[in-house]
Formats: sequence, C-alpha cells, structure tokens
Amino acid sequence: MSIRIGFVGVGGVSRGHRNALERMDDVDIVAVCDTNGDRARAAADEHEAKAYAEWQPMLKAESLDALYICVPPFAHGEMEQAAVERGLPMFIEKPVAIDWPTAVPIARAVDDAGLTVAVGYHWRYSPATERAKAYLDEAMLAALVGAWAGGMPGVAWWRRRDGSGGQVIEQSTHIFDLVRHLSGAEPTRVFAAGFHGVMGKKVENYSIDDASVAAIQLDSGVVASLTSACMLPIEYHADIDALTDRGVVRLGGDEVTIEQPDQQMTYRNPRGFSPHARGTEVFVEAVRAGDASAIRSDYADAVRTFALTCAVQASIDRGEAVDLAEFAL
Repeated sequence: MSIRIGFVGVGGVSRGHRNALERMDDVDIVAVCDTNGDRARAAADEHEAKAYAEWQPMLKAESLDALYICVPPFAHGEMEQAAVERGLPMFIEKPVAIDWPTAVPIARAVDDAGLTVAVGYHWRYSPATERAKAYLDEAMLAALVGAWAGGMPGVAWWRRRDGSGGQVIEQSTHIFDLVRHLSGAEPTRVFAAGFHGVMGKKVENYSIDDASVAAIQLDSGVVASLTSACMLPIEYHADIDALTDRGVVRLGGDEVTIEQPDQQMTYRNPRGFSPHARGTEVFVEAVRAGDASAIRSDYADAVRTFALTCAVQASIDRGEAVDLAEFAL
C-alpha cells in the first residue's frame, strides 16, 4: 500500500526531500501547502498533488500517512500540535521551533503519543560523519572546535530575530548538533558572546548577530568552541575539528580527514550520496514498518540540540554563563 505524504512548505529546503520521495516505490506526495500560492501550485503540478494555501484545511481534508514540515522557525508550533492530535508521523526540518516555550509542549505531546518523528539533522546520515564518530569512539576526545561562517541567506525572515531566532538557532544548529553527536555527551553549561554592527548598517530590518562565539562544557568533561558568522562576502564553510590523544579529526561537508603523527587519511562520501535523501528514506521506512529505531535524530533528541542553541542565545543576550538545567523538559 502506498504511503500518502503531505508537505507544509515547498521552498528550497523541501526540494531534496521531495526528489528523494519521488524516487521511492509506493510513496505518493498527495498534498502540498505553502503561503506562496504560485509556489504551492507549481509543486502540486509537479507531483500531481492538491495545492493548499493553509495547512489547516489540508490536514482536515486529506487522509495522510505522514507529514513533512519545512517552514521557517517562526511558523512552528500549531501545525505540529495538530499533527500529534491526529497521530500523524512527521518529518520536521530543523530547528524545531523559534523559542523554548514553543518546543516544550510539542516535545511532551510527541513523547506521550509515542509518535514517529524525524528532524532534519542530515549530517548524522553522512558516511563521513559515521567514519568520524567511529574513530572518536576509540580515541580520547578532549575538545571540539567548529564554525559555520559565510554570508547572510537572502530570505527576509532570516535576518530578523522574530523570524529565524538568529544564526545560532536556525543555521549553526547543525554544528551544535554535531558536538552532541560526535562526543556522545550532553552540554551542561555555556558562555557565549555576540557581535553586531556590520550588517545592520547595510540591510533593512536586520536584528540578529553578525557573529558569535560559544564555549560549551559537556558532562563528560570535554569542551567545545563554536563560531558563527553571517556577514562574510564569500561562500560559507561549515566544519568541526575533534582534538584527541591520537590526532585530529576534521569533518566538513562530505569528507572527513584524520591526521595522526604517522599518517593522514581522508574519506569522502560516495559520489552522488545525499545525506538529505538518506534521512528521508529512513523516515519513510520507519513509517512503513512502525519502527523508528533507525531514525538518528528524533524529536526528543533534536530538542536537546535546540536547548543547547537556546542556552547559547540566552548567554549572548544576558552576557553571562547559562546552565542547561534552565532548558530541561
């Protein structure tokens, strides 16, 4: 029997998921919703689906087996609650919310319902990440040093604090997630500082930090330092280095390099491999089988990464260290 899927949000971030779904057997995209009517109709025509301008009528009218939520941070909340009430499995693009009060009731509702939910931390499905983690599991990790640095995305909501939550919440969250994933440890305390004063002079309605640095203490004793920047006039780079007693593990994009005193090894993902597509395949397989064990970032886990980024942003705002206990469910 075919799995019937609906989409809320059919912008750029949804494209990879929809392409992956189209290549899968017994999967049909039957309904799409977007506040941009032209975009919704174009996606509907592409997938022979029905177009909606609002998600409420779509959920009421359609018989769905799963829902993809690919919307900006400010739009999360009500649609997830409605999906939980319907017992509808969800794939949610990160971040899970724009602020902590929005995420908490959804996390509790998902847990109470035992619902299958995947969140789009696609680096977890990368073979390069798997290789890095396998190496770190055998080494003594001391510190992680990472960055997400580049230019400002062009969409208007991203440059506003009430739209994206800021770069740490919306974009650098991938690197913060890798701190937890690669270390196998949880953050306990953060101190962060931000800088603004460049982009606000160039861009209208700009209200987020141009750059920030976060220092993180993990419950294993390992420390991490992550830099975010969105004011560069060049292409971004996103990577993380793990410092161990055996050498340095450098993970970025689709490759990992391991530098040891006696050798250097580089592993690249197979040509054409897409972590985004693999995450979608795992989610659909989980829905079909009723077994979510292969999902590498479920809602509960994603909320722990979201708590870390919320604590970092709180530290920037307050100018003081913040304990993660403040962001416990």
